[in-house]
Formats: sequence, C-alpha cells, structure tokens
Amino acid sequence: MNGHRRLRDLKQGLGFVVLHGWSFAVHDGARYFSEVRVEDGSGAARAMRNALLDARVNPESIGYFNAHGTSTKYNDLAESRALLTVFGESMPPVSSTKSMIGHLLGAAGAVEAIACLMAIRDGVIPPSINYETPDPECPINIVANEARKADVEIAMSNSLGFGGHNSSLILKRYE
Repeated sequence: MNGHRRLRDLKQGLGFVVLHGWSFAVHDGARYFSEVRVEDGSGAARAMRNALLDARVNPESIGYFNAHGTSTKYNDLAESRALLTVFGESMPPVSSTKSMIGHLLGAAGAVEAIACLMAIRDGVIPPSINYETPDPECPINIVANEARKADVEIAMSNSLGFGGHNSSLILKRYE
C-alpha cells in the first residue's frame, strides 16, 4: 500500500459535553465538575471604547445604539454591563433590530449598520419589539416596542461573537 493506511486502520474518536442549567442540575442531582462563568462584557466594552477612540467621538455624542441584542440572558447581561461601563450616565437610546428580523448571522452586522444609517437619515430609532418585562440586571435605555423620533447625528452598532470576536461600528451623518 506504499505507506498509505486503510480507512479501517485509522483511529476514530468522539467527545461531548453535557451542559445543564444550574437549577436543573441541582434538582436532577447531577454531578457537576465546573461551571460556565458569565462574561463580564469587558471584550465588548473594549471594542466600543476602541471604536469611539478611532472615530474621535465622545460617548455622549452617540444618539442611537444598535445592540447585538440576541435576547439571550447571558449575551444581554454581558452587553448591558459593557454599555454601562462605556456610557454610564450618558446611555444613548438602545434597541436591537434582531427582535424584528431575527439573527442574520454573517449578514447581521451589515443589516444593523443599515438600521443605524436609516435612523440617522430618517430621525427614527427602531424599537426592540416584544419587550415586556425589564430585567433589573440590564438597566439600559431600551427603546421598547415603538419607534422613537430622534435627531440622530451619530449611531453605534455592536456585533459580538463567540470567542471574543467583537466589533463596534460608528456611523456619523454626512455634512
């Protein structure tokens, strides 16, 4: 066979991990060995700060923020913490267009940039729809359920990914 191995001679393997929610694991009596820690939002905050520095824009100048906002507990918590870290008291109006169009994966960043451009052009901030119960752990300025008129000169959009692939884009009205 000239040094080539037959398929049956190749070693094969498989691995998997079972993740349980904490309450399920405790209730079910499951043995647990470690826990997945909630990300504190520092990577997203770093991306936002870098975008502000690159654009030479103060946080107070952002008139609309399009959040990555997947409406999942840990993503929203981490992104909210990042927003609070970067904006503090000068929190801009925040919404996630994913609430209306879903997560477009690779196209999400481009479509959300278009939402920011339209907010600048039309003076209307899109809402996060189906927002019913505010999360006290995410105390940000949500534009909930109805669009909001606003003179947006500068908008910012987050695209956050697994493994720390975070980017923030700032768009400014052309003068």
